Order: sequence, then C-alpha cells, then structure tokens
Amino acid sequence: MRYSSKAIVALCGISLLMAGGSQTFGQDWSKEQNEIFELEKQYWDLYIAEKFSNLMKLFHEDFITWPHWRPKPIGKIEFVSDVRKQGFRSYELKPMAIKIFKDFAIIYVCYSLIGMDGNTYTGRVGHICIKQGRMWQIIAGYSGGSKADGK
Repeated sequence: MRYSSKAIVALCGISLLMAGGSQTFGQDWSKEQNEIFELEKQYWDLYIAEKFSNLMKLFHEDFITWPHWRPKPIGKIEFVSDVRKQGFRSYELKPMAIKIFKDFAIIYVCYSLIGMDGNTYTGRVGHICIKQGRMWQIIAGYSGGSKADGK
C-alpha cells in the first residue's frame, strides 16, 4: 500500500499535536510500544555498526526524512549515502514518547552519540512507523540539532 506525501505530512502534523498525550519513558508500555522501541534500537545498532544494507531494510519503500544537516527532505538512498560519511562508536537513547495509531506509530527519542573523533553529539529524532502485516517499518523521520560536547 502506498501513501501520498500529503497523507504523510498530515500524519506528521497530527503526531505533533497528539504526542502530548503519549506515554513517556519510565511508564508501562504496551506490546506495540515495546516493538517500536526495539525497532528504534535496531535502527541505531545498524547505524553505529555501519550495516547500511540492513538499515535500508528497516525503511518503507516510500521512506522520507528531513535530517538536520539537509536543507530539505530526502529519500532513503540519499540518507544512507549521507550517514556512510559519518562515524560513531556508541550511542545512548532516551525515549521521550511513543504513540500508536492503529497501523502507524510515532516515536521521539533524544540521543547521545560518541563520534570517532571522541566528541559527544546530542540531539533528537522522530520516526513515524507503519505496520504492514506483522512488520513495522520506518516511513518518515526528522532530526533536530546535533551539538558536539554542548557547543
């Protein structure tokens, strides 16, 4: 099933409005919320391990993202091309909210990355996931700011 860009943009807007009522870190999560957080951790594990072909499998065919380093949204090919140029040793995630809307889910996390240069980079990421059959995939994302050692 394909979703138009208008539908994805509308869902992003709705997610921002409704995220205030979602469960935050430390609360009891449903089975589906745990599945979404596991998908998010898998994303970061593959990102750090530079297993980009496996990372691509987590993305829906219509994936679109707006990383903080790009002036406009991009697709999965451009995204993976960009992250191949980066290098990180480890990460920590703090889930801020996970909200399920039937076959869609939104997750917001704050991250801390240790770069190959030894600097710590912090920021936030949001992913919208879609469930097709029994499998969740990331269909959209964005990131906000990344600072090295708080600078």
